[in-house]
Amino acid sequence: MKNEAVEQVDNFKYLGTILDKNLSFSAHVDSVCKKANQRVYLLRKLKSFDVSAPILETVYRSLIESILTFNIITWFGNLSVKDRARLSRVVKLAGRIIGSQQKQLPDLYHQAVYRKARKIRLDPTHPLHNSFQLLPSRRRLRAPLAKRNLYKRSFIPSAISILNANALVWNVLPDSTDWLVGWLGDIYVCAWVYVCVCMRVCVCV
Repeated sequence: MKNEAVEQVDNFKYLGTILDKNLSFSAHVDSVCKKANQRVYLLRKLKSFDVSAPILETVYRSLIESILTFNIITWFGNLSVKDRARLSRVVKLAGRIIGSQQKQLPDLYHQAVYRKARKIRLDPTHPLHNSFQLLPSRRRLRAPLAKRNLYKRSFIPSAISILNANALVWNVLPDSTDWLVGWLGDIYVCAWVYVCVCMRVCVCV
């Protein structure tokens, strides 16, 4: 580039996330597990001092879970089963020390993806806003064509899949307000039918 040799590296840390040439994020998991295990030792020490469970849970969420979930929507979807199991062991170990089961990372990942997707959907100025398009039925989002697993596990396909699977699309307002007219019409019809049924019941009684 500009007559200068570009250095090639296997891993590169960018904004707190370690990227590798295969986008497997194994190196990032190594770093996360190392930091988290160091803080699990602190959790053990606090437990030995008879610190109450609520305080232990607060320490876990502040010092350990925050590390495990930092920028999770970027890397968790592409992890291998082995790397996911390594992270899960950290969560389970912390749960045993605290004395109560903690939220697993897949659940936290789904929640983070949904929150981010909803913000993007409600922000017309966001660069990814047009990636979330409703189908003509107005009930589901249009899923992108993903032939490779690397893209299928990335943010946009994963977010659309999570929204569609959990029927949460109605919590996200579309660009057009045409859906509102049909929705109010359906409510009017249902209310009219309900009134007619109630009147008929009263007459019969």
